[in-house]
Amino acid sequence: MGPRARLFAWRVSRQSQSFNRAEGGAVLAWLAILIPVLLGLGTLAVDMSRLFSLQTQLQNAADALALSGAAELNSSSTSITRSTNAINNLVVNNQRFGANGIGQVAVSTIRFLQTLPASDATAISNANLTTDPTAARYVEVQVSPVSMNFILPFFSGVASATTGARAVAGCREAICQSTPMFICNPWEGSGTTLQQASSDPAQLRRLVDLKAGGGGSNQYSPGNYGYLQVPIGNGASALEQAIAQVAPTSCAATLDGVSVRPGQVTSVDRGFNVRFDQYGGSLNSARNNPNYRPARDVMSFPRDTCFANNSCSPLGSAGSRIGAGDWDFVAYMQANHGSITSATIGGVTYAINYSAHTFAPAGQRPSRYSVYRWEIDTNHIPPAGVPTNYNGGGLSDNPDRRLLYVAVLDCQSLTQQGLLTGGNSGPPVPVVAYARFFLTERVNGDVYGEFNGIVEPGSDNGILHELVQLYR
Repeated sequence: MGPRARLFAWRVSRQSQSFNRAEGGAVLAWLAILIPVLLGLGTLAVDMSRLFSLQTQLQNAADALALSGAAELNSSSTSITRSTNAINNLVVNNQRFGANGIGQVAVSTIRFLQTLPASDATAISNANLTTDPTAARYVEVQVSPVSMNFILPFFSGVASATTGARAVAGCREAICQSTPMFICNPWEGSGTTLQQASSDPAQLRRLVDLKAGGGGSNQYSPGNYGYLQVPIGNGASALEQAIAQVAPTSCAATLDGVSVRPGQVTSVDRGFNVRFDQYGGSLNSARNNPNYRPARDVMSFPRDTCFANNSCSPLGSAGSRIGAGDWDFVAYMQANHGSITSATIGGVTYAINYSAHTFAPAGQRPSRYSVYRWEIDTNHIPPAGVPTNYNGGGLSDNPDRRLLYVAVLDCQSLTQQGLLTGGNSGPPVPVVAYARFFLTERVNGDVYGEFNGIVEPGSDNGILHELVQLYR
């Protein structure tokens, strides 16, 4: 390398060293500015993460509380009390919610709703609220707000943030293996609720004409005789099959409602009478099929007195379709068990005097269903009550073939709202409850059933399923 080249290289090297010394100072200056900014952004991110975690935990707590309360909403007279207790007990028994321990969650408000707005974007109004425990379908729980201090309040501009949560949950009751029938609530407008009637022994033996034969005044509403749509088809044959089968593919949700099926379908009589060991028409070949088995006891029972002389007094929206429960217990026992003068039926021991046509205790007439169960459980089924046509295998009480599970509608209210009309184009109508009725006799136009109470979760071999879910 020549002298000139060495001189040039030396100058470049000196300038580079000078430049590096200058740039080193600038970097330190930039770092002094950026480090606080980066620390602030990082701290803000941590604060936002903590706030998000807090809100998530509060929402989880609100969801859990609402679900626990909704599980108690079964349309009974105690549902609101039990729902409130379930929510408060969950708060007491869970001192800390969430992995980070947000501390004791406090409930600020609990509201019960009969309906929800059509859109989630619409706020809940007073029109949706209810204090009636039999009408409460949803519960809204709001937890008290919780505050959180920020790590670097001077950076975010605020010292703390407050967040809360609310949730709405409801209970859908889905009943399977129900009979595709409805009745108008016999106690609507009478001062007695269906739930109250289900706990009164005097009401539990009253006979109801669930479906009247003929037309005209026998309709519940224009075109509606008491049938429901079935999922296996719209024709008369599908309805007949759904009624005849032990396990029909028919489930309905009490909150979503049921769809009525108009028309007087006379062929369904055969579907009911399969339960009485009678097979006819398209069901003649079903006598070999366990899914069409009869009841273990096919005896018919007497009607209430007023049905014999057409003097049943109106009650609620069922008109004159309900009796007084005064069926002739002594006459039935004399005709079928005349040698028995004492029997314990339904937990009560009865002394029967056939010559005087009396029984004691006189004020505790048994229900027809309790006599039917006594015949089965004590091997006292009369010869005429033993099935002889069915040859498809063993008989079973699971489910009991003489019990019908029927949707009960408040027809007066539904008619006033324009929801229960003729035809099948209307929307599903809400159900008050599902009621059990003991099918008392073979069907020939009219379907007579003795009121046996309402279906509740945990009873009736689990045919009623509670589907608790969050809605908001």
